[in-house]
Amino acid sequence: MMKTKYFCTLLSLTACIPLFAQDFLSLQQCRQMALDYNQDLKAASHEIAATKALHQSAKADLYPKLSASGNASYTGNPREFTWTKSETPWTIRGKHGQYGVGVTVEQPLYQGGKLKAQVRKSAVEQEKAQLYAELTSSEVLLETDRVYWNFIASQELLQVAEQYFHTADSLTQTIEERVQERLIDRSDLLMAEVKRNDAAYQLREARRNWEVARMTLASFIGRTDRESVRTDSVVTPLYRFMPEPMHTDSMVLARPEYNLATRQIDLQTHQTKINRSQFLPQFSVGATGQYSSPGYNFRPDMDPNYQVYAKLSVPVFEWGKRKHQHTADQWRTETAREQASKVRDQVLLEMQVTAHNQEEAVKQVALTENSLDKARENSLLALDQYQEGLVSITEVLDAQIYYLEARKNFVKSKYNAQIARSEYLKACGNFSM
Repeated sequence: MMKTKYFCTLLSLTACIPLFAQDFLSLQQCRQMALDYNQDLKAASHEIAATKALHQSAKADLYPKLSASGNASYTGNPREFTWTKSETPWTIRGKHGQYGVGVTVEQPLYQGGKLKAQVRKSAVEQEKAQLYAELTSSEVLLETDRVYWNFIASQELLQVAEQYFHTADSLTQTIEERVQERLIDRSDLLMAEVKRNDAAYQLREARRNWEVARMTLASFIGRTDRESVRTDSVVTPLYRFMPEPMHTDSMVLARPEYNLATRQIDLQTHQTKINRSQFLPQFSVGATGQYSSPGYNFRPDMDPNYQVYAKLSVPVFEWGKRKHQHTADQWRTETAREQASKVRDQVLLEMQVTAHNQEEAVKQVALTENSLDKARENSLLALDQYQEGLVSITEVLDAQIYYLEARKNFVKSKYNAQIARSEYLKACGNFSM
């Protein structure tokens, strides 16, 4: 009787019964929901829109500027001129009130390359905003994978804990029946009851971990913590390491971190041109139209007038400021290059480490699965030997513990392999929907 009950329980341990069998969320769905909900990604998209607007603003400086003006004033004692060297003296007197409106059109022709450098700089800033959004997106996807697989692993571990408790409880009841029939000693029952209590404790811990994982996943994909989240209940095992077919240089260029660092070099190059432009000649032309009073020839009524002009400004001497500014810009450009080189080294190292981690992780999956098969067989064998009186209850309980730990290790190895795969894809710059 005991063997039949225990064998049925062991069969239930080997069966992976999903906690949720329908309407479940796949990994791709969770990724998309996380991308749609993540606030950092939304902020990055806002920054892209802002840099686009600033790029258009910088381009507007290349075109003529039109401005309008108006003025009005009252002079208490206006100027007066009297001519007395004639037979009839005469006087010209200004008006108390002066007013008018004007329109000015000005076109910069040469500003030392400043305007074009500003346009190119704003374009680089726009690219940086887009690259930062790509970086944020890849980080969100990786974190989604961690949260998603952690939830599924916690579900599978909860199943293991529940089935382990039912096994311990079933074994305890069977031993209790045999004690009542005076077939075995009561000490066996006491040890079984201790083990059942330990199984109950582990079950409560597994439920707590599952609940925390459920709330974490719900929060990350934008659901309330009270909403049910249904997914697969078993972590998919990976048995093979599948390296990316891309060349190393292509992988580096696909990483937004490295591209952000190289864009910083471009940004500093354009900033150097902007700083240098203030020491170069500035030339612009323009025209002004006015309609004001008093008019020309001191006429009291409002009259139209115009002015066409050209402005040239040439810096001559500024106490070595140009030299020091140029030196500072050179060092800043070199700093940006060194930073890009550092990022490249970090990216290459990350690709090597994540490839090694994934290769080892898939080996662990096969190893723990093999251990699980042996632990299952050992548990059944110990039960048979206990029934025949060849081993003690302690050895049966130890076999159960080995089987439990083997199942836990198998679940953890599958989780680690999935995360290692996601980290490797991100390191190779191939982590997308």
